[in-house]
Amino acid sequence: MSIRLVYLLSYLVLFSILGYDVFLLYRYAFDIPFWDTWDLMPRGHFSHLFEFYNENMQFFYFIISEVIYKTFNWNLRYFNFVNFGVYLVILCVYWSILVSAKPKNKINIFPLFLCPILTPMLGYNWLWVFLVQTHTFILFFLIAVYFGFVKSSTWLNIVCFALSLFCSVISMNIPLAIGGFLAYIIKECINSKSDGKVLCFKRCFVVCAILCVLFFLLSFVTTPMRFIEVKMSNKIIDYEYIKHLSFYIVNSLNMFSLAKVLSQEVCFIWFAAHFAILAVVFFEQYSNKKIQPLWAIMFGILFCVCGVVSFRGGEVYTYWMTYIRHNETAFMMLPATLMILFLSKYKFANIYGVVLLMLMLSGIVSDIKAQRFQFFGELFYKNGCSCLNHYWNLKTIQDWQCGMNFPIPHGTGMQIGQEKGLSFIDTIRTCM
Repeated sequence: MSIRLVYLLSYLVLFSILGYDVFLLYRYAFDIPFWDTWDLMPRGHFSHLFEFYNENMQFFYFIISEVIYKTFNWNLRYFNFVNFGVYLVILCVYWSILVSAKPKNKINIFPLFLCPILTPMLGYNWLWVFLVQTHTFILFFLIAVYFGFVKSSTWLNIVCFALSLFCSVISMNIPLAIGGFLAYIIKECINSKSDGKVLCFKRCFVVCAILCVLFFLLSFVTTPMRFIEVKMSNKIIDYEYIKHLSFYIVNSLNMFSLAKVLSQEVCFIWFAAHFAILAVVFFEQYSNKKIQPLWAIMFGILFCVCGVVSFRGGEVYTYWMTYIRHNETAFMMLPATLMILFLSKYKFANIYGVVLLMLMLSGIVSDIKAQRFQFFGELFYKNGCSCLNHYWNLKTIQDWQCGMNFPIPHGTGMQIGQEKGLSFIDTIRTCM
């Protein structure tokens, strides 16, 4: 099989999955609030844009909510279309980052590696209206990586990098941006020539200064310290916490297809071996004084996963249902990880990349067969009536084995919806 044929096949896979996503959107998107969306209905004004929800800020979610409210009576079906649009922009930005890392004079076969972020693990989220905050969170981080690591280090690009990081923060929370900023400092220190250390320092200082000024201005409308005003965990240096984290990271590499097969002890060993291989590849690039932007994605997301879990007091969800907070960000590491391994000059890194690719594809096949994570849209999205039962009381759905199950406070939500004349009321009445 020629490399050009693989290239064409990879595009076929990419657009086939994307086409199926479009089918899911038009068939199963509907106008009923989901999960926390009941608690975040629009208010008819924009004075609450900088309010917090737990340790998260949903600045762009609030803007979109109010616009949809004023334009379509907060019809969540349209909200899903907006969410899907943001998702497509994520793919475009990520693709531009991947292209920048390909070797010169070689055909780029890496559209295939976009499969992980087109699978249900991230793709299903555009059917969850509330999680538009996650998409904007990821989007602005990837835009920051593009300006800070792909584009040339002009002062304009440096400013765009800092502004994008800040937009990522006010989209959701702060750990991802911290990881991106630390990755930028590392990149500058490694990629700068021996006579450019002063310029390297100036760039890092400008980014830090811009972020500090923006957070200072933010303090006039809200309390920025709320981002970290949650109990810190002393469990992050505990062996059990590391085992849980390694279990999650390892299984995210294969779409959790092995989550019920591998023990935490085995995952801990795999976790150590995985980062040992990546460390070898990193120092391969370090010796060439050229750190690729792919490392910023990996480092930022890993920092985000560890940071959010530690900020929340070591919170790690139960693994019998293979889920953890921010799983949709963890899977964003996959394309970058695969490219780093395949572009290495070391054969063992290439072979390990093939192993991860096969595991990733087997995870996708496993999801398709099991219809997990709404891949077929039928588990919760067959029609408004079946979903309504799910929304009223998550415990009534036996297949949804989630420790977060709780009855939706639909009485309050219905009352507010009726008072504001929101569109989903008609949908609920039709189903009932």
